[in-house]
Order: sequence, then structure tokens, then C-alpha cells
Amino acid sequence: MFALFLVNLATSLYVHPGSTTITVLRHYRSILCLIGVTAIIFRSELVLLLLPMFPLVLFRYKVPLGFLIPMGLAFALGGLASTILIDSYFWNTWNPPLWPELSGILFNVYEGKSSEWGVSPWHAYLTHHLPKLLLGSTPLALYACLPSRIEYKENKPSNPAWELLTPYAIFTLLISGLGHKEWRFVVYVVPMINVVAALGANRLLHLPAGLFKMIGRLTVLGLVGCNVAATILLTAISRANYPGGEALALVNSLPSSANQRTSVWINNLAAQTGASLFAQAHSPPYFNLSSTSADSWTYSKDPNPVSFDRFTYLVVEDPGVHPIEKWEVVGSVDAFERVDIKRLKVVTKPTLFVLRNKDHV
Repeated sequence: MFALFLVNLATSLYVHPGSTTITVLRHYRSILCLIGVTAIIFRSELVLLLLPMFPLVLFRYKVPLGFLIPMGLAFALGGLASTILIDSYFWNTWNPPLWPELSGILFNVYEGKSSEWGVSPWHAYLTHHLPKLLLGSTPLALYACLPSRIEYKENKPSNPAWELLTPYAIFTLLISGLGHKEWRFVVYVVPMINVVAALGANRLLHLPAGLFKMIGRLTVLGLVGCNVAATILLTAISRANYPGGEALALVNSLPSSANQRTSVWINNLAAQTGASLFAQAHSPPYFNLSSTSADSWTYSKDPNPVSFDRFTYLVVEDPGVHPIEKWEVVGSVDAFERVDIKRLKVVTKPTLFVLRNKDHV
């Protein structure tokens, strides 16, 4: 999200680069500096956005190379020095120093190991991830790119819609070459597509009076309504897709072990769905001043523990794997199963179970 904030700043400058020549030059220079330093420090894949943006700024918008180099070098060297010093210090890795984003590039691209995280088809961003993120913005953005004789009444961007989208579209195509795909890798294009979608909506709302004007307004109203409905549904589904956090909250509410230090084992599904370090309420660092190290718990995500007997609580998917003579179910958490179209309801089912060791009571 740190990267998204900085890219959004660059996007806002690209939409409205300014009115005077010097302002335009400075803003285009700032765009490249913001994207570049973000790629160095936070998300290396943004180099793929810099690749189409740089020639556009240089040749299309006629920004002199000599005007770009001094500040560009300052941002690049400053960003590189800060990420190496800070990350090397916190990871205690000085020989050699650590540059996290370079390590990520070497692992995922040079060594080709991004596929270890899963592989999707080359078109997954275009056919799955972006349509799901954009919903009704997609047809509006496409419509905005069509030729039109209608002028925007106010707040007109300095660049036409297709030109606004070009570097972001090229970025999406370039990053599609990596086998492993996640929506967070292309979330940077969403704000710009929404801007262009707003231009498309504006065009529909200002069609000539008569039947076309009514159709245009109904289309915009319908797409906005569908967006709201889909957002509500997808939010409900997403909320039901993270049982791990609720399961760990349930564990934290249970009493400590009577005869030994309380320990909790968290399975893989729980760890992936919200049972993070931030939810480990009974282990340091403490945000509640009344907590002390005397009653601290231990939390384990070891995928292959030698024995479960040492744990006080288990968070598991199948309680039947553990003998009832030793373990008792003290709670469960439901998660998403399907959507009941007829009743317009998200259907859940018990997914995670909390077991208590009877010997620790």
C-alpha cells in the first residue's frame, strides 16, 4: 500500500500535468522519480510501468533528458541507499548488504521461481483480476477511448483517454509475462482506469438530447448500481473468507493452561486467513499495559510438529484427526462455502475448529 500511495501521486500528475511549460516539465519529471523510487524501495515490478512511461515523457511530451537526469539520479541513489541501510540493519545482513527488491527480482525473474507460488494463464489479469477489480468501470473506460466530437465541459485532462491508459496497458501486458499472478501486482492501474471510466460516464451523460441522452443516463445509472451491488456481495464473500483471525480471537478468549505454559498451534489455512502475528494477543509486544510476560503464550505455525501433545490449543480443519480421548472441541468458525442466488445470501460452513488438550485443563 505504500507503493500504491506513491503511484497514485504520479497518476494524479499524469492526469493533470499543469498549464505552464515549466510546471508540465517538473510534473513529468516528478512522475518518473516517484515511480522509480517506489520500484527501488517497495515494488520492483513497477520498473515495468517505468519502461513505457519514460519514452512517453522523453519523446511524446518533449521533456529534455538533461532536465530529468539530475533529480532522477538523486531519487534513485537516495532510495537505493535508504532501502539497503534500513533493511540490512533490521535483517542484520551486511555481508553482502540486503536490497530486498533486487533479491525478489533474482528469485522470481532471473531464477524463474515465481512459479513456485502458483501459475496462472498469461491472460489472467485481463480476463479475471482486472474485471473483478474494475466491475462497471471497464465498459466505461473502453467507451471513453472511442473517438468523439463532444468536448468535456470542465476538468478536462491534458491528455486524451487512450493516451492516459497507454503506459498502464503496456505495464499490464509486460507483467502478464510472469507466470505467478496476483491482483496486487496490477492494482496500480485501477485508479487510472477509473479516471478514464469517469470520462466515459461524462460522455454518456452529455449525449445529444433525446433517446440517446436517456439511454446514456440509464447506462451510467445501471453500471453504478451494479457496481454497488457487486461490491456489497464481494465484500460479504471476502469477509467470510478469513476465518483464521476469528479462530485465533476465539483461542485468545479461552483460559490459560492450569498446569503449564499455554501454547497454541495454528494450521496453514488459519495462518493464511487472518491468524497473523498481530492477532497473537498473549505474546509480546503487548499493546495492553495490563499484560505481562508472566502469562505470555507461545504460538506455533510449524507445519510438521513432532508432537501435538505439548500444545494447549489447536486450530485445525479436521478435528477427527485428533483422538477425542485427548482433545475436545471448544469452538468452531464458519467460512464461505457458496452464494445462494435464490435467497441472495452468502452460505457458510464450519471450517476451522479449536481443540483443547484435556491434559492441560
